[in-house]
Amino acid sequence: WPAASPPAFSVDGGDVRLGQSITVSAIPAGASVYYTTDGSDPRLAGGALSSLAKKYTDGISIEVPLILRARMLSAAGAWSPLTEARFSVPLEQPSAASLVFSEIMYNPPPVSAAEEAAGYSDPDDFEFIRLTNISQETVGIEDLRFSDGISFDFALSEVRSLAPGRSVLIVGNRKAFNIRYGNAYNASIGGEFSGKLKNGGEAIQLDLTGSLSTPLHSIDYEDNLPWPRAADGFGSSMLLLNPAGSPDPALASSWIASAHPGGHPGGDPVPLTYEKWRSLAFAASQSTRDAISGPLADPDGDGISNLAEYALGGSALLADSEWLHPRLSIVRDGGQAYLATEHF
Repeated sequence: WPAASPPAFSVDGGDVRLGQSITVSAIPAGASVYYTTDGSDPRLAGGALSSLAKKYTDGISIEVPLILRARMLSAAGAWSPLTEARFSVPLEQPSAASLVFSEIMYNPPPVSAAEEAAGYSDPDDFEFIRLTNISQETVGIEDLRFSDGISFDFALSEVRSLAPGRSVLIVGNRKAFNIRYGNAYNASIGGEFSGKLKNGGEAIQLDLTGSLSTPLHSIDYEDNLPWPRAADGFGSSMLLLNPAGSPDPALASSWIASAHPGGHPGGDPVPLTYEKWRSLAFAASQSTRDAISGPLADPDGDGISNLAEYALGGSALLADSEWLHPRLSIVRDGGQAYLATEHF
């Protein structure tokens, strides 16, 4: 039995105030406490420190319901037994004004050579939907369910609540998603949905369940104008314009196409090198052929090179010169004149 004593929490679990700080007392000299909030053990089998573990410093703020697990690591490198506690905080029920569809990837970019080699040859494996809490309160999402288009019950979600500004991802295939996007978004993935998002458009409905099932959001997207054309197999996702304003997701005018192929699963654009952009914008058979995907090529014939499409957020396979050609102007700021470009 380990000689090191397990950590002692200031509160042993249960209901706490939103943002309440849980402290650890009586840490021996030279020892450290490591903890996780996702229910995993901070100590891996064999004794190594988990990459998900955090080092305790001066308190652990409870913002959402969670399972807190911690171990003491002595100065001699010995782990203590595990201390575990489950905490709950008051949660608001989600509403159409607090929770929005913020992104839909219904027709993902082509499969790359590396993804195909890993066993994923169907672009639909990389579909995802992102929901975002735009309110100032933490909302519980356990009573949500997709009832049309795709199926997913949030009672089974790995993410049960959303703090203000946070998002949850529901993905088509988690392993495929990790191959394309890495593991940086794992904490936001609620699970895998059943079914597929139709490339030609379809209705999607999110319900709030309970004693009565209440529709929260419904969207019937299409793959033609006025819906964002670049989201229809040209690499982009559909992004909700101004999510904080809670626009009507049923209106095509509420959506734009992401500037980057692959979308923004973390909520913000991820900088792409030209080679990464190239691998997402083109099929595996095209992404190594400079005549098609090289920086000077113009495969869609709109007069804009691939390099310019990459720099300006255009689509390499969708003729978009009408809005992508920049407009030049002179802008004065602080007494200085600057040449500025603007594109639409």
